[in-house]
Amino acid sequence: MGAMLWWDQLRAGSSEVDWCEDNYTIVPAIAEFYNTVRGGREGPRAGHSRGLRGRVWRLPGHGLLCIFLLRCENLRVYKLGLFSGLWWMLALFCWISDKAFCEIWSSFNFPYLHCVWHILICLAAYLGCVCFAYFDAASEIPEQGPVIKFWPSERWAFIGVPYVTLLCAHKKSPVKIT
Repeated sequence: MGAMLWWDQLRAGSSEVDWCEDNYTIVPAIAEFYNTVRGGREGPRAGHSRGLRGRVWRLPGHGLLCIFLLRCENLRVYKLGLFSGLWWMLALFCWISDKAFCEIWSSFNFPYLHCVWHILICLAAYLGCVCFAYFDAASEIPEQGPVIKFWPSERWAFIGVPYVTLLCAHKKSPVKIT
């Protein structure tokens, strides 16, 4: 019974919020005008107000990641970067599909692509950040042996949470920072 109540919240038309972004567009150049105005008043949604700008800034970030990956010799980091790109492309597909066909998706009782966009872009951004953390450590402190590991264990490499760690963290860098 409890699961049924939870599922009822996802039923089409159960939300008081109209999730189609096009219904809030006032000027085509401003994708989320309504969210921008509301975001200034409502703290929790302030991050959402940077919608289009945030999407545009991700392009150079993933372009830079591709450049770094072309020079990367670490297969684990390379694969992580490829997964970041895959999630980013799927997220972009969801966002464009939601933006262009929101009414059609809603007619199939599936107005959730914008939510899927947020989940996938979060994954892509996190994996990209881990890759950049590795690249930074590999260029700044290569003597400390930066590696990618997965939490909770290495056996969970496909679904675990990746992070950068240093194999030789006890070694001091030869460059003295003052």
